[in-house]
This record gives sequence, structure tokens and C-alpha cells, in this order.
Amino acid sequence: DFGDGHYRVVVFSLSNALLTGTEGEVVSLTLFADDNVASGEYEGEITDFKLSEENGNSIPVLGCKLDIVVSEFIIGDVNHDRQVDVSDVMMAVNKALGKTIANFHQKEADINGDDIIDVADVMSIVRIVLNSGSSSAPQNHRVNGIGSMTSITTSDGYSLSLDNSEAYTALQMVVTLPTGSSLKDVLLNGNPSHQMRFQRLEGSNTHGNQYKVVVWSADGTALYNTDKFLQLQTSGRKGDITISDIQLTNEEFETIVLPDASSTTSIGDIASQSSGISSKGSLYNLQGQKVTQHRKGVLIRKNKKVVIK
Repeated sequence: DFGDGHYRVVVFSLSNALLTGTEGEVVSLTLFADDNVASGEYEGEITDFKLSEENGNSIPVLGCKLDIVVSEFIIGDVNHDRQVDVSDVMMAVNKALGKTIANFHQKEADINGDDIIDVADVMSIVRIVLNSGSSSAPQNHRVNGIGSMTSITTSDGYSLSLDNSEAYTALQMVVTLPTGSSLKDVLLNGNPSHQMRFQRLEGSNTHGNQYKVVVWSADGTALYNTDKFLQLQTSGRKGDITISDIQLTNEEFETIVLPDASSTTSIGDIASQSSGISSKGSLYNLQGQKVTQHRKGVLIRKNKKVVIK
């Protein structure tokens, strides 16, 4: 970088092997516009273009002009809410399935620029979400959900349960594991068309190991509101975990925000009971509402979690 928008690019072979044939693509340049660059058309130029033969002889090549178009939109922000998240993933999924989607923006979704919205674009948007760190949607695009997520420590990691009142088609969250613990795999229970990816977030050692987890439905069907719908397989040190930045996408592509969850309860503190067993103490759901003995799921009795099967 020479400053003032000038760059020198050098491509070479350490083993003195030929780079490419006599024609075709030699190098691909990716340009990023600074925040203060206005949208519009700009000109660039490639100059001092030279090739070198194996014996060191230099071959001059004519340069060329570059037509650069700066557009004022965020790549992957399909719904134009200034944030790339699982809502954008699901809009792209439904468009790829041939459905008519309101408020759908083609340019933002067509990541590879082939004028077709397909699985390649969906996966590119997933990768953007995975690499975006904390990605809570802007406040005016958020809906506070009444559901909740709980985590139970198991022998090989953690089991997540989701109690949510409405259907949803995608989920994203940040999992913070204790320092010295690593996420080996994430197992998703349910329909084979329900997909999952996870990735470790950079610079996450300060407060533990953080991972972004993204789950979405490849066929647009609802995901499951079930106990143990997601299994986190970990290695290394066990301890409390935190689930944060929990966002669901409903069938109207709204972002549903759930409160953070933490795992402070070990497997030994959880009582597994049949619905016919009566124990002392009232039962409450995860929203603090009193329930009957016949309610199934993860409940609270005397500040302890109880699984009613």
C-alpha cells in the first residue's frame, strides 16, 4: 500500500513453477469501499504490468482501466435492516425454493453475482453470519420473545432445550465455553433438511471460548420446540456455559430475541421423574408461571430444574 489508493501487487512462485497458461485469469482483486466513500461510479487503472519468464526476462503487458461501482448496501442484508443474520438466511432459502418473498432485495442476496439465488448464495450468507460476531438486529427490527432456552450438562458436553411459543425456521446464538474447553461438534435433532454450522469467534479467549452457531431449515419447514433439540459436544475443561445473542426467525422473517441462558446446573442436580410421581413443592415453568404436575418438560421446583417426562 503506497497510500492515496495506490497498491503494488506481486505474484511469484517459490519453486520457479509456472503460474498459469498463456491466457486466463491470473489474479482476482477484491475491493472494499471506506465508509466515507459515496455510492456511484469510479475509475481505476492497472499500470506497470509485467510478466517474468523462467530465465528472468521481463515481458511488458498493456495495462487496463477499471470501472468501479460503489453501491450503498450491505452484502447479505436481504431484508435491508442494516444487519446480516438468520432472517436474511431464511429469505434467501425461500427465494431459492421458488417462493415469492416480500421485501426481498436481489442484489444483496446474489452473493456470487450470477443473477440466480441458490444454495451457493444461502451458504455465503451463512458464512457472513458466522463471521459477524455478535449480531443483534437493530432495535426497531426486534421482537422480544416469550420463550426461553435452557442448558443441561451431560457426560460429553451440554444439551440445549428450547421452550418457544411460536414456530420458527432459523436460529443463531453465541455459545461461551469455559477457558480450556473446546466445541468439537454440534448435533441437531430433527428433520434432515434442518442444517447447522458453527465457528469459533476470533479473539474470544478473554472471557472463554466463544462460538457462533447457526441453524436453519433448508426446506422452509419449522424447526423443533423440543427438549434436547441441540447437543453441544465439547472437550477439555467442564464448567458453566453461557448462551447469548439468541435470535430466532419466525415464518414472517421477524427476528425473535430470547434472553441469555446459562448452565449452572450439573447433571446430578436434575431429577428425572415420570408424570405420575408426586413430590413436595410447586412446579413452575421457565417463565415463572405455576403449572400442574402433569406438565412435561423442564420445570423449576425449589430453585432446582426438574425434567418431567
